[in-house]
Amino acid sequence: MSQDSSANMAPIEDTLARREKRAVCFLLLGVECENADDHETAAGLYRLGIDSDPTEIDTRYFLHNNLGYCQNRLRLYDEAERMCLAAIGIDPRRFNAYKNLGLTRQGQGRYPEAAVLFLKAAHIFPFDLRSLNHLEEILADHREGVELAIPDIGEHILAVIQARQDMMQ
Repeated sequence: MSQDSSANMAPIEDTLARREKRAVCFLLLGVECENADDHETAAGLYRLGIDSDPTEIDTRYFLHNNLGYCQNRLRLYDEAERMCLAAIGIDPRRFNAYKNLGLTRQGQGRYPEAAVLFLKAAHIFPFDLRSLNHLEEILADHREGVELAIPDIGEHILAVIQARQDMMQ
């Protein structure tokens, strides 16, 4: 690359860096609003972060995931579904978006699907007990329907518990 080409790339790199920093700032501000239980403001900040079009996978993932979570809290389940699916598409190895999509399905009354998603999240990261806690809530009220769809759910739960114990040793 010639020196002129390098000089021409500098403004583009500066723009990308600023865009990324802006997205991270919106992400961090959104987290602060979430911590203050202001999910509507947090959702707006996460949207601004997404609109900044960040390129870093972590930033993109958490903006979409966190927006999905806030939309769940605001009972905007169709919008939450889109954001959680987008987060899973960005990084399917993380558990948070599966858990949040489970909350979406639970809010939509799709309990067996929610149960599958909570199990998936728990399998990916057995140390976070929230997914199993959400699954217990569903089973408390909708066990029969879930067991019809997932007859061996007890075995899945035991597998997660065993995986957690194995990781702790």
